[in-house]
Amino acid sequence: DEYTKSTTDNALSRVLRRFDDIMKASKLSIGRPGDEQQQQPIPQHQWKEYWAERQSLDAQLGDLLASMESELVGRWRGLLLGTLQMEHGLVVNLVASFRIRLEAKLPKDGSATIDESLLFVLVNSLAHLDRSEAVQCIADLLAWPADSMSPQQLTDAQELAAALETEFLDAFGEMELSSVQELQRNP
Repeated sequence: DEYTKSTTDNALSRVLRRFDDIMKASKLSIGRPGDEQQQQPIPQHQWKEYWAERQSLDAQLGDLLASMESELVGRWRGLLLGTLQMEHGLVVNLVASFRIRLEAKLPKDGSATIDESLLFVLVNSLAHLDRSEAVQCIADLLAWPADSMSPQQLTDAQELAAALETEFLDAFGEMELSSVQELQRNP
């Protein structure tokens, strides 16, 4: 919708402006005396200042990446993860069984459906989400307004998120979530 598009455009514009500012500052700091291109020895106090600024720019870039994740990708950051490389059939079975539970919450008139690819993303990224993000993803799947759910919708989404986490752990034989994260990083 238009609101989401304008909000995303504004967030993207802010991120791009911050990135541009960081890159400009980085280029300026590289051109200081003592840079290898200029081959001029400088006093140690200038090197300390130079490296302090480089560390500050590095921290700013790290903050920018974190804000990109939260502002632009948010709870659906699982779209950027690799897929689970283990027992793929377990993931498929978990998605299929959980889809049935979600479909029970849909209107009976057939006006809404569950996007199975997004459900797969949710299951795949569950190890990287906190409970509130999982609840919001479930609300998205059910086409409920994640920021203004009714009390019953919120309760249902919380129960579904807890059930999904339990089924996820059961499906992977009590495997630690950190092990699942490691498998996604190193297929």
